[in-house]
Amino acid sequence: MVDSLTHRILITGASGFVGSALLQLLARDHGKCEVFAFGHGKGQMNPIDLMDRSAVEAAIRKTRPTALVHLAAVAAPADARNAPRHAWDVNVTGTMNLAESAMRHAPEARFVYVGSSEAYGASFQSAAGRPVTESEPLRPTTVYGATKAAADLMIGQMAYDGLRAVRCRPFNHTGPGQSDAYVVPAFARQVAEIVAGKSEPVI
Repeated sequence: MVDSLTHRILITGASGFVGSALLQLLARDHGKCEVFAFGHGKGQMNPIDLMDRSAVEAAIRKTRPTALVHLAAVAAPADARNAPRHAWDVNVTGTMNLAESAMRHAPEARFVYVGSSEAYGASFQSAAGRPVTESEPLRPTTVYGATKAAADLMIGQMAYDGLRAVRCRPFNHTGPGQSDAYVVPAFARQVAEIVAGKSEPVI
């Protein structure tokens, strides 16, 4: 249980699929926590450009978080493939700006970096059917995977310099409200259209 009297939680990407779920969880279970939601959705969101170092620093100074959950990213692999420079800017440089600001203005804060299993890339093939563990080398094969692997390694290095980091590499996760830019809801939409007779029975 989070100590609601002391914790101030800053969430980037709060308007996204996972961010929205996290906000609901915090509101339900830890209603007295002070939560700062940064995203680009409707409602009580604070828009922030992670590429704007001054804006990022101002946000950290103002909120003085005790924990940061960094979810903001170019998160759809197809979007990263179509705009690779933007993906590198947001996923790596934006992450660096946030982490550096946290170290400078909220050094006691826990920094939760949400990466991706896409960072393992070719390690899935070399695993040859056995479970992939956290010790597998990061061998990304996609633009998205490469940006997440690079940011993951960067955060790992910054931990040696004092960043109180936790790195996560989640696999596919889905649920209500997820965009069909992702594989599971894309399949679900196609199946629903086939069942409704709106498209050919081919996925």
